[in-house]
Amino acid sequence: KQNRFVISMCNDPIVEPAELGFRYREMAEANFTLVSSTAWLTPAAARKWNEPTRMGHVQTALQAAEQAGLAFMGAVLDPGFDNVTGLFPHANSSLLDSSSPAMWGWLLADEPSPPAQFYMLRRMRAAIDQLRPDKLSFVNLLPNYAFPRNGPTGNWSSYEQYVDFFIATYKPQVLCFDHYPWFEVGDAAPFTPSTWAYPLSTLDGYRQNLALIRSKALANGNIPFWNYFNTIPYQIHRD
Repeated sequence: KQNRFVISMCNDPIVEPAELGFRYREMAEANFTLVSSTAWLTPAAARKWNEPTRMGHVQTALQAAEQAGLAFMGAVLDPGFDNVTGLFPHANSSLLDSSSPAMWGWLLADEPSPPAQFYMLRRMRAAIDQLRPDKLSFVNLLPNYAFPRNGPTGNWSSYEQYVDFFIATYKPQVLCFDHYPWFEVGDAAPFTPSTWAYPLSTLDGYRQNLALIRSKALANGNIPFWNYFNTIPYQIHRD
């Protein structure tokens, strides 16, 4: 059960670990409530990436989040999951047995698509639940403008089919999607710049996505639902 309204971000600030405490306090002052830590490091640190470095960074991030009064969602697969054995090779990681009140859980996957990936995520979730049934095993879904899809990413005739399959297979604690609409171009052609995502990448397409996720959340036991949304310009997005 959520004990706060979640305001978060996609990734950690890309700073040295020692600076995370300052940045997290800034976030708390701006009314952010949860850190989604994917253990981003500075370019120099990334070149020295290894398991101890990653684990150390995540521990620093967790401690900084607790001190700032933020909830914390750990990096993807910290510790790593072995899909063959169904075990966690790094089960001695203090993330799994952390008693920190800030520790909410883990981001297991971002934008999964092939059906086999959902089955793998279900196995990961079951393994985590054996150890920490009180924690969140979070998965973020694709937006509606990524459908229909065919080939290695799955044969999905519709976005609704994709969402229904995920809910039935994974039984999420939180239902979440990302959608980055274009506001400056309006909802009607001509659409500039042209994109394969038109027209669902418009404001109207975002409303449709939000409405579908809300209806599925309500129909499946009132699942809490979240949304990743672009709030700053990036790549070719200017609005």
